[in-house]
Amino acid sequence: MRRRAVVPALGLAALAVGGCGSAHVQKDYATSSTSAPGPTATATPILGGTAPTSAPATTGSTTSASAAPTTTTTTRAVAAPTVQAALSSVVAAYHGTYAVSPVAGQDRQQLVAVDHEVPGAAGGDDVRVDVYAWTGAALVRQAAVTLGDDGSTGLLLPAAQAATPITVVGVTGAATPDFAVTTAGASAVITSLVSDATGTWRAVPFVTPQGVQVGVASATIRGRSVLATFDDCSPNCAQGGTRTVTFSYSGGRMVAATA
Repeated sequence: MRRRAVVPALGLAALAVGGCGSAHVQKDYATSSTSAPGPTATATPILGGTAPTSAPATTGSTTSASAAPTTTTTTRAVAAPTVQAALSSVVAAYHGTYAVSPVAGQDRQQLVAVDHEVPGAAGGDDVRVDVYAWTGAALVRQAAVTLGDDGSTGLLLPAAQAATPITVVGVTGAATPDFAVTTAGASAVITSLVSDATGTWRAVPFVTPQGVQVGVASATIRGRSVLATFDDCSPNCAQGGTRTVTFSYSGGRMVAATA
């Protein structure tokens, strides 16, 4: 059962985006940034973005002895819905700690993800990623992916610290973008990937020297590679140093590159 992570005297600087140990992202997709406060759960897709419609305005008429009353009707144009307006409606339903990704894609192929915390099945909290697709009139939730409680992921820091973002990457080579989710562990920031590369949105497993995990610590994303740091346990794990392992996507998993 994972309890809320207490980030030690690691310092916020060590957890800030772009700081030591954080995931550095190279975006392979056209994105438009969105800003919103940060998470909580929504049970159903949320529509939004349409401006209120008002009844046509009618102007008064003038009469004279030689002319019958006339009525002139004017219609006010109603703004078309936008993905940004719809996203504002979606985000308004989240509370607590959450983060919002940039919008990825063009026209009706646009996707956006929100990560937030939900109660874990065994107690404590888990991080869940909700993926939304833009229909041209609304954002509709496509998937809700829980990162799980295998001990390899952390929790989200308050949005004001801007240290546990969710970003858009292209690691798997899928037609849809991947989302890199940053969480905070007890002593390091952790990177997880949420992808539709297999045809189902899920957390991509990493095959690491420590076993299969859904998150890797102190990672850097470079194009389609994820570099992560592990204890080399030489001569033993208590006295060992560290080594960097490079992972790439293959067969539905992130596997270590062979030397």
